[in-house]
Amino acid sequence: KAFTLTELMVTLAVAGVLAMMVTPFSDIVRKNRNSSLIQEFVTTMKYARSEAIKRGGTVTICRRMAPESVGEEECDTSVSGTTGSWSNGWIVFIDTDGNGGPGEGSIRNSTTIVGTGNPAAVNDDDEILRMHGPISSDYTFEQDNITTLQSINYLASGLAPGTEATWTLCDPTRNPKYAHGVIRTFNGRVRMAEDSDGNGIREGGAGDLNCS
Repeated sequence: KAFTLTELMVTLAVAGVLAMMVTPFSDIVRKNRNSSLIQEFVTTMKYARSEAIKRGGTVTICRRMAPESVGEEECDTSVSGTTGSWSNGWIVFIDTDGNGGPGEGSIRNSTTIVGTGNPAAVNDDDEILRMHGPISSDYTFEQDNITTLQSINYLASGLAPGTEATWTLCDPTRNPKYAHGVIRTFNGRVRMAEDSDGNGIREGGAGDLNCS
C-alpha cells in the first residue's frame, strides 16, 4: 500500500522534529561530560585545602608526568610558552621532608614551586594523598601563567596566595562554546568560569576561554 500525501507529510514533519532534537541533546550530553571533568579538578582543590587545614601544614597539587614515563609519580615542569598541560593528571601530596618542593633541586618562593631543569620527583619522605590519572586523550586541559605558578600550595590557613591562573578544558571539537574553566584568584579562591556577556563562551581570567 502506498503512502498518502497526508501520511508522507506527517512522516516528514516527525523526522524534522527528531532531527532538531538530536543536536540539542548531543550538546547537553557533551556539556555534562565536560562539566563533570572540570568538577573533578575543583574537587581536588577543595580536598587539598581541607587537608591543609586539618593537618596544619602545606598541601601541594602539581601536574603529573605522563603515565608511560619512568617517573609517573613525579611533577611535570614542562611548559609551552606561558601554558602548561594538566592532561596527564595531577598529584596531591605533603612535602614531609620540608625541602620546599616535590623533589630534589626544586625551589620555592612563598607560593610557587619552580623546577630547576629536571622534572621534580615526589620524594620517598613525602606523603602522596591522591593521584588523578590522565583525562581522555582527545581532550586538552591547559593552565595559563604556568611560568609563575607551577603548582598549587594550600597553607594551613586554607589560603593559597599567589598568581591568578585559569585552567581550560577543551573537548575533541575544540569549540570554545563547549569549553569549561576554573579560575584561581590571587588568594587561592576557586571559581568556575561563566559566560557573563552572553556570547556563548565562558570567560577565564584573561577573557573568553580559547581552545585553539
